Amino acid sequence: GEAWTAFEGDLPDEEAVVDAFRERRPRTVIHRGGAGHQLRGLVEFAHLGYENTWAKLDRMFLSGNEPTLPSNVAYEGRFDDVSVYE
Repeated sequence: GEAWTAFEGDLPDEEAVVDAFRERRPRTVIHRGGAGHQLRGLVEFAHLGYENTWAKLDRMFLSGNEPTLPSNVAYEGRFDDVSVYE
Protein backbone atom coordinates (compact mmCIF):
# COMPACT_ATOMS: atom_id res chain seq x y z
CA GLY A 1 0.00 0.00 0.00
CA GLU A 2 0.88 3.65 -0.14
CA ALA A 3 0.06 4.32 3.52
CA TRP A 4 0.08 2.18 6.64
CA THR A 5 -0.14 2.39 10.41
CA ALA A 6 2.84 1.51 12.59
CA PHE A 7 2.53 0.68 16.29
CA GLU A 8 5.37 0.61 18.77
CA GLY A 9 6.49 -2.87 19.76
CA ASP A 10 5.81 -6.27 18.25
CA LEU A 11 2.30 -7.33 17.26
CA PRO A 12 2.59 -11.06 16.62
CA ASP A 13 -0.83 -11.75 15.09
CA GLU A 14 -4.08 -10.23 13.81
CA GLU A 15 -5.70 -10.26 17.24
CA ALA A 16 -2.87 -8.16 18.66
CA VAL A 17 -3.32 -5.62 15.85
CA VAL A 18 -7.08 -5.39 16.48
CA ASP A 19 -6.44 -4.99 20.22
CA ALA A 20 -3.94 -2.20 19.55
CA PHE A 21 -6.57 -0.28 17.58
CA ARG A 22 -9.27 -0.90 20.20
CA GLU A 23 -6.98 0.25 23.01
CA ARG A 24 -6.05 3.33 20.99
CA ARG A 25 -2.36 2.62 21.47
CA PRO A 26 0.03 5.26 20.16
CA ARG A 27 0.65 4.85 16.46
CA THR A 28 2.18 6.59 13.49
CA VAL A 29 0.71 6.83 10.01
CA ILE A 30 3.43 6.39 7.41
CA HIS A 31 2.92 7.53 3.82
CA ARG A 32 5.20 6.85 0.88
CA GLY A 33 6.59 9.79 -0.98
CA GLY A 34 8.92 10.57 -3.82
CA ALA A 35 8.96 9.71 -7.49
CA GLY A 36 7.93 6.08 -6.94
CA HIS A 37 4.79 7.17 -5.12
CA GLN A 38 3.98 9.69 -7.84
CA LEU A 39 4.42 7.05 -10.54
CA ARG A 40 2.24 4.50 -8.74
CA GLY A 41 -0.45 7.16 -8.32
CA LEU A 42 -0.40 8.02 -12.01
CA VAL A 43 -0.56 4.36 -13.02
CA GLU A 44 -3.52 3.77 -10.69
CA PHE A 45 -5.29 6.88 -11.99
CA ALA A 46 -4.78 5.73 -15.59
CA HIS A 47 -6.05 2.26 -14.74
CA LEU A 48 -9.19 3.65 -13.07
CA GLY A 49 -9.77 5.91 -16.06
CA TYR A 50 -9.58 2.94 -18.40
CA GLU A 51 -11.82 0.74 -16.23
CA ASN A 52 -14.45 3.45 -15.84
CA THR A 53 -14.57 4.51 -19.49
CA TRP A 54 -13.63 2.15 -22.31
CA ALA A 55 -13.71 -1.12 -20.33
CA LYS A 56 -17.07 -0.21 -18.79
CA LEU A 57 -18.54 0.73 -22.17
CA ASP A 58 -17.27 -2.53 -23.61
CA ARG A 59 -18.76 -4.62 -20.80
CA MET A 60 -22.12 -2.87 -20.80
CA PHE A 61 -22.83 -2.13 -24.45
CA LEU A 62 -20.45 -3.96 -26.78
CA SER A 63 -19.95 -7.40 -25.28
CA GLY A 64 -23.02 -7.32 -23.03
CA ASN A 65 -21.04 -9.25 -20.47
CA GLU A 66 -21.18 -7.37 -17.17
CA PRO A 67 -19.30 -9.54 -14.62
CA THR A 68 -22.07 -9.26 -12.01
CA LEU A 69 -24.80 -10.73 -14.22
CA PRO A 70 -25.84 -14.26 -13.22
CA SER A 71 -25.55 -15.26 -16.87
CA ASN A 72 -21.82 -14.49 -16.95
CA VAL A 73 -19.78 -17.43 -18.25
CA ALA A 74 -17.68 -17.40 -15.06
CA TYR A 75 -20.67 -18.84 -13.15
CA GLU A 76 -20.89 -21.83 -15.52
CA GLY A 77 -24.71 -21.81 -15.54
CA ARG A 78 -25.09 -22.23 -11.77
CA PHE A 79 -27.66 -19.42 -11.59
CA ASP A 80 -29.62 -20.12 -14.77
CA ASP A 81 -32.63 -21.37 -12.82
CA VAL A 82 -32.96 -18.12 -10.84
CA SER A 83 -31.76 -15.58 -13.40
CA VAL A 84 -34.31 -13.00 -14.55
CA TYR A 85 -31.96 -11.79 -17.29
CA GLU A 86 -31.88 -13.24 -20.78
